[in-house]
Amino acid sequence: MHGMVFGKLGRETGLKEFNALMKKHIEQCRETDDESVAMKHISAALQLLKSMKEQGFLIGEETYGPFLILLIDKGLVEEFYFFTDFIKDTNPSKNARLGYYDMLLYIGINDEEKIQELCNYICIDDGDNNISLRENYLLALCESDQKNYLLQLLETMDITKFSSLDHLASIFKSLGRLSLESFAKKFLLVLKSGDYGAEDISTLIFSYATSIPNLAVEDVVSKFKTLHTILKMSPSSTSYEKLIVYSCNLLKVHLALDIVDQMCKEGLTVSINTIHSILNATEESLNFNLVRRIYSLIYQLHLTPNNETFRSMISLSVKMKDFEGAYGLLDDLKKLNLAPTASMYNAIMGGYFREKNIRGALMVLKQMKLADVKPDSSSYSYLISNCNNEEKGYQGSLRLAL
Repeated sequence: MHGMVFGKLGRETGLKEFNALMKKHIEQCRETDDESVAMKHISAALQLLKSMKEQGFLIGEETYGPFLILLIDKGLVEEFYFFTDFIKDTNPSKNARLGYYDMLLYIGINDEEKIQELCNYICIDDGDNNISLRENYLLALCESDQKNYLLQLLETMDITKFSSLDHLASIFKSLGRLSLESFAKKFLLVLKSGDYGAEDISTLIFSYATSIPNLAVEDVVSKFKTLHTILKMSPSSTSYEKLIVYSCNLLKVHLALDIVDQMCKEGLTVSINTIHSILNATEESLNFNLVRRIYSLIYQLHLTPNNETFRSMISLSVKMKDFEGAYGLLDDLKKLNLAPTASMYNAIMGGYFREKNIRGALMVLKQMKLADVKPDSSSYSYLISNCNNEEKGYQGSLRLAL
């Protein structure tokens, strides 16, 4: 039965469907406490992988990664080795990446002898031979926060040998989580004296500072700035924007706006998507009155707002009961040759209904008609939910507006 299903999938669909089936087997294996049922799902997953190979698919990490993690979590060492051998045979280019999972396995089963053996291998200076494999061993140690083993390696390893920025970012995140600031400073200075660009180094500083545990957001920003000062360099636009989004995710909107102001002083600009992050955080944190400051910043930075920018600003204006300001934003759309949308009008209509201002809500409907904007499902939802409104003339006015 499985063979028929897998064969059909291979011919008629593709990798997406194979991965969906794989994900289902992994989830069901994790959910069951019955060992025999779990092994059936693991066996089915292996059959699925064989079918993928027969269909000519390259088995990538998005497919094998979650399955290897499952085997590690279950402590299924024999199955792990069988499967990694299968991957190496199917896709030899993945050999180095599989080293990451090898190290995770030894950490998972607490095989200290094997962990130490791989740590010794990481420290071997054999030029650029197998550098990717050594990077992946180290990456697994970093992501598992194996402090004792890392301390051995940090004393001797050459940070400049690691070519992947993502891998370096993982190292610096681990340094942050383990509060190893002396190593962070040492490695940053080494990288700065080498061929690493200022933007990459700024990204690594962000990775480190935002990973330090129990640090207030204001202190994270201070650490970020201090490390740049020590290195005698300015933060990049990219790392500044990451810091803004980080602040927004923690609803520190005023701090995010202060960072934008700092960028302006340094002659840097911000993307409109970062402004959207600030607007979303402004709404979530109930700081509706900041919408005017944000709108002013958009023009100060010469950014081009889009429909989503205006929808969000209109919503914020309405929530602070500034209906005049919301309509003013609708008028500003014309200056940018943007067409108003139903969602913009809905934000105003919903605000009027919440204020029990039925006349104002119906006026929005008339404005939509004049602007040739058709009501959508949300518009009708507002209107239907107020159909029992007892205000005199509501039903008749509604019919006229529609």
